[in-house]
Amino acid sequence: MAGVELHELDTETVFMVLRATPLGNVVQTRLAFLVLFCAALAWRPTPWLLSVFALLALATSAWAGHAGAGEGSSGTLLHASDVIHLFAAALWLGALLSFTTRLFCGLEPAQVICDLAEFADAGTIVVAALIGSGLVNAWLIADPSKDGLGTLSYGSWLSLIGAKILFFGAMLGFAALNRWRFVPSVVAGSPSAVTMLKWSLALETACAITVIIIVAYAGQLSPSGA
Repeated sequence: MAGVELHELDTETVFMVLRATPLGNVVQTRLAFLVLFCAALAWRPTPWLLSVFALLALATSAWAGHAGAGEGSSGTLLHASDVIHLFAAALWLGALLSFTTRLFCGLEPAQVICDLAEFADAGTIVVAALIGSGLVNAWLIADPSKDGLGTLSYGSWLSLIGAKILFFGAMLGFAALNRWRFVPSVVAGSPSAVTMLKWSLALETACAITVIIIVAYAGQLSPSGA
């Protein structure tokens, strides 16, 4: 915005951005929720309260990037869809990190298997939410009626979204293996099933992190070719 390198920014410019721009409002709101999160963590770290503040901080991302450019009724729909997408992605990634680290650290593997089995129904809802909100986001962000859809910027954005879908498909494949093959095999007492489950979860987590990296880069491109 200021046309200078990050280390060249002065305090006056930073405060101007925070006070006088939509992005500044988003940053301030996010910081406020993060401060509340840290306060709750230090004072009374109950899981539900920490989750509320963390999710509220995450939700502010819907007012930045492509979703933040939405206006009117379509903008409201885009914000709502993006919040759902963010929450579902956070729930899936959080669960993956928990399951994977606990299994690799050897912390109560029997309990992890039980938790995986219990997460199956919630996981189905998460996937449905991701697919539904993802389709809505794609339609509203890359509106086919807009000009410039044949530009290099749009082509690069579309390629990244295609890569995201491929890695998302891989995540679904690993999740299906975990749910219908590896977890039942562990319950049945298969000696190699725990190892297979560990690496399947690790690969699923790696795919999830790759998706986040792709989305972060795609967010810097213009899907409308503008």
